[in-house]
Amino acid sequence: MVTSKTHLYDEPMNEQFEINLSSAKIAGVRSGSGRAIVFLHAGVADHRMWTPQIDEFGRTHTAIAYDRRGFGKTTTLDVPFRHLDDLEALMNHHELDKAILCGCSQGSRIAIDFALAHPGRAERLVLVGATYTGAPWEEITEREKELAKQLHEAEQIGDLDAINELESHLWLDGPSAGSGRVAQSLRELFLDMNGIALAAGELTKEIEPPGAGEKLSNISCPTLLIEGELDFEMIHQRHQTLSSAIAGSVRVEISGTAHLPSMEKPDQFSAHVRGFLSS
Repeated sequence: MVTSKTHLYDEPMNEQFEINLSSAKIAGVRSGSGRAIVFLHAGVADHRMWTPQIDEFGRTHTAIAYDRRGFGKTTTLDVPFRHLDDLEALMNHHELDKAILCGCSQGSRIAIDFALAHPGRAERLVLVGATYTGAPWEEITEREKELAKQLHEAEQIGDLDAINELESHLWLDGPSAGSGRVAQSLRELFLDMNGIALAAGELTKEIEPPGAGEKLSNISCPTLLIEGELDFEMIHQRHQTLSSAIAGSVRVEISGTAHLPSMEKPDQFSAHVRGFLSS
């Protein structure tokens, strides 16, 4: 049984908020004032993956992170919805004409789609372990295939604990690394965040925007691409695609990290972002 350690939500220094929509209550945190950064979490996490960045950038910016539908403290009905509409509602709620969008994995996909749909409201993009809507499934390594097979078997029998452990290996440790590479405190946080999402089940009525592949060159705002050295090979390939398509984009790699470098090496991650924002 997947359990939730609710004490891991304790964030006394940050202002917690809730946005009431017709079919959902969007939960998140806000800190600081000034130029706005909105953090969009990965599909195996929730807003807590950005806690070091909220603390860091809340000193000089308006730093906001929220739980998407199906994650964390956000609650929702299983009705038709668009993540882009939720992000727009969040920005309107906080009276943000524009914001820097920092997204990891699925969060990066939403950031890209939002920048294409609302180019004037995306001031800059920071894309981490990035993908984009309609991205092809590139070739994966033999080790990645082996772990994907184990994950599929666990999914077939509905073993949520086994799924959670395997996904912590794939996305936290990295598929090429040994299971347990990352510190136990981060592993516990990962298992809690991902466990909530797994227990919540799939939302079946999400309305996805059309594929973004042919539109990536339309992104005109400054863009930073951050990837972890130990991430999936297909993520590195997608960063190459994004780097080639988005004019003037900057691509950096953080060694010794996998899909969630902002959690593993928060100081180094934030230094890259600060340098980018000041350029």
